[in-house]
Amino acid sequence: MKGGVEINYEGEEALDNIIISNSGFFDLYYGVYSCCYTERITVTADVPGGTVFQDITGGAVWLEDDYAGGVFTVENTLMNNIGEDEGDGIFIYGANQVSIRNNALAGITGDGIVIGSAEDGFELTIADNNVTTEGYGIYAGKDDSVSYETINISGNIIEDNDYSGVYLSDTYFDILTFSENTISGNSEGGIYVYEVSEGAEATFSRNRIEDNGNEDGWGDGIYVEYVSGEGSTLNITDNPAISGNIGKGIYIYSIDALVTISGNNTIEDNGQAGIYVEYIDGDEELPATLTIEENTISDNGGESERTGIHLLYVESADVSINQNSITDDSKGLIVEDTDNEIDATSNWWGDTEPSDNVEGNVDYSPYCTDSSCSATEEEGQTTVDEEIEEELDLNNQTNNATDGSIVIGGEVKDIEDYTGGDLNNTNVSLETIGDVNVSIDKAVQLTTSSGATINLTNANLTGVTVSIPNGTTILASSSWDGILLPPTSGTSNGTAPSGFSVGGTVIEVGSSSSVLIFDTAVTIMLNGVTGSVGYKPAGSSQWVQITTVCGGTYDAPENPTFPGECYITDGTNTKIVTYHFTSYGNLNSNPSDSGSAGSTSGGGSNSGGTAFSYGESGEEEAPAAEEAAPAEETAPAGTTETPDTGLTGITGAVTGGAGANLATYLIVFAIIVGGLLLYMKVRKAKE
Repeated sequence: MKGGVEINYEGEEALDNIIISNSGFFDLYYGVYSCCYTERITVTADVPGGTVFQDITGGAVWLEDDYAGGVFTVENTLMNNIGEDEGDGIFIYGANQVSIRNNALAGITGDGIVIGSAEDGFELTIADNNVTTEGYGIYAGKDDSVSYETINISGNIIEDNDYSGVYLSDTYFDILTFSENTISGNSEGGIYVYEVSEGAEATFSRNRIEDNGNEDGWGDGIYVEYVSGEGSTLNITDNPAISGNIGKGIYIYSIDALVTISGNNTIEDNGQAGIYVEYIDGDEELPATLTIEENTISDNGGESERTGIHLLYVESADVSINQNSITDDSKGLIVEDTDNEIDATSNWWGDTEPSDNVEGNVDYSPYCTDSSCSATEEEGQTTVDEEIEEELDLNNQTNNATDGSIVIGGEVKDIEDYTGGDLNNTNVSLETIGDVNVSIDKAVQLTTSSGATINLTNANLTGVTVSIPNGTTILASSSWDGILLPPTSGTSNGTAPSGFSVGGTVIEVGSSSSVLIFDTAVTIMLNGVTGSVGYKPAGSSQWVQITTVCGGTYDAPENPTFPGECYITDGTNTKIVTYHFTSYGNLNSNPSDSGSAGSTSGGGSNSGGTAFSYGESGEEEAPAAEEAAPAEETAPAGTTETPDTGLTGITGAVTGGAGANLATYLIVFAIIVGGLLLYMKVRKAKE
């Protein structure tokens, strides 16, 4: 027997739904070993570290599927002193969907998390783990090439591994996301990716990649090899620290697609070049594009090669390097072996005369003359502050559509084939938000001088923050006055969705008179709000419940489908991710009231009723209310009981408020009068 729990099955039908939880595994060769025909296995615990693997000779968890569509989950485990003969912490082979979350791996003599061969369309999530090993922290594609649909590596601490922190070899994916990881102290580099192939999208955002590499000079912060094929993209954005790595901060080898390094990356104190790109070569049918903008790049290259950005072999490519701060390097930019003139205008080079900082075929003028240099505004674009607490008047920067097109950021955009932000060849001419049709007639792009996210807040409205990504375009109808409002307290006026009333948290943001649409998803943070939420478009009286839950995690939610919205909660607060500004608020569920329609504003509600029960002498008996309330008046204790009249009782209650309508009162009045007449008839018959 190989494991504390061994599943060795080769029947005609795969085993399914095997759960191993709240367990301890000690002094074994394998903790959990599964082979070969299993569909769903979960290794878990009720609390983090609740399942323990200690002193395991071979490996803690080995799950093998043999392509039965396996769904494997490993979460809330603690692994220590694993693999006397180079065994791994977690090894997965041949699965279809894998989730590895909230595990602590230390003292692993092999690799921490290993993904071998897998089925096409494989979905992989590795999130919120702590990994320290004598091998690779995460190694995907170790034995065979793997075709992934999605890879999501987020929220992990991967540090002090003897090889690379994350190593993706022979992995072919549709979407790769690295977000909010700390990857540090790994001997052979932070992240290695081979390759971003045709139609694939890779994004690195909000990571700290620091102090990786070894004394031999090997070890880059991010290394990506081959960004190639139609539709493939690589985005490196908003990473607060790519610093202190022995090798290069960012090293990209071979581009014939789209690469963007922008949006407030801080790349500093790396032993070699801050950004190094080798072989940029496209053609007319498949152009190569490299954009480096709005980054802070400083003190890279050590004593021997102090270089901020180094480009080598640039052919048939569109390269732009703008609005960066590139300082404290002997050479801010080196370009070698190219016939193309590189656009490197509007950068701050740390010197009012940057000619000595630039080498190669480079156009660097005009350039910034101080560190406060901000982005140049183009037609249909405006530079705004990162923190906005008062209304913005954007009317002078807003452009109007003419003949089906509009100028945004100096570029002519086709409204029926719009490309910008999250959108690619999208017809935005007429969008429906709730029950309101929005015709796109105006637009303006918002940018910040630093490339940071734009936050709208209100000092008088605590607990609400609205975040707009840098470079987002506002799309609006002709009725928009160009005013962008930060969040303010709204009202619950309007008709709530069926079964709900509008709650006590309501905000209005953007415009009180027009629906604003964005080409990039924006985020609304509502602190202290849980449960259902909704929105009411400007110009409408109808609230709409937001029913779509965002994919991803609370810290990194995925965007909804344009032009819609989604929400996600952590149990205390709620985020709404949306492509439009309107009124937003929480929705309270109403108690069941025989199928009443949605409540209207004003605080009132209709519930309950009056139930009548006739005695044997009565002519008919009406059904009692489902929940009869006590009568308004009851006889005090000790008083004489009322003589039997044949009418056994009138029970129930009539409740209402500002929301109760006239028809309800008339019905109740008629029932009461009818009851009194019947009572008199019965009494007279007895007399």
